[in-house]
Amino acid sequence: MLPDFPELKALRHKVVMAAAYRRALSRDPIVSQLQSYEIVEGDDFEIRTLDGFVGGGYEKFESSFEVNAEQLAKMTDDAWTEKLALELFGPLINEQHKLLLQRVSEAAEWSGNITNARGPLSGDTLLTMLRMTEISFGEDGRPEWPTLVVPEGTDLSKLKEIEGDPAFAAEEESILAVKYTDWRIRQSNRTLVD
Repeated sequence: MLPDFPELKALRHKVVMAAAYRRALSRDPIVSQLQSYEIVEGDDFEIRTLDGFVGGGYEKFESSFEVNAEQLAKMTDDAWTEKLALELFGPLINEQHKLLLQRVSEAAEWSGNITNARGPLSGDTLLTMLRMTEISFGEDGRPEWPTLVVPEGTDLSKLKEIEGDPAFAAEEESILAVKYTDWRIRQSNRTLVD
């Protein structure tokens, strides 16, 4: 009988699974930007925002994956990682993506922060969204722009034209000046913890 190396196998399994998860995650532009935390206790949670929105609760995601011993013996680590990324982690991350957009939509509807363009993207629509969005600023005073999520198939070709319009730029600067003042007030009211 040949020797078995359970600790080495467990380490290799951990490394390949982590690589496959990172590879699958890198393919989603939204979920890949999320911070995540491991929670080891409890079967429920609740989030309350400053404006009173209450959300939370876990969702169950499932994915299946099959491979036979003959296939596994012929696979390189890279092929194995790719198969895991596509067939095991890919569907899970797609479900996270859908749930995230659903939860964001629910929170936006609850707060009334919804802008319906009702047609092609325009400067007025962008300015309306900018007025409704809370924006933070870096130490250098530059805005830290939030991610703009638009429906698939949205024509973004006019975006450069809109941003180049002097009237749009002037109104954007005016709105950003107000947002900067709001941000400074929020920062001055923060409670610092040692």
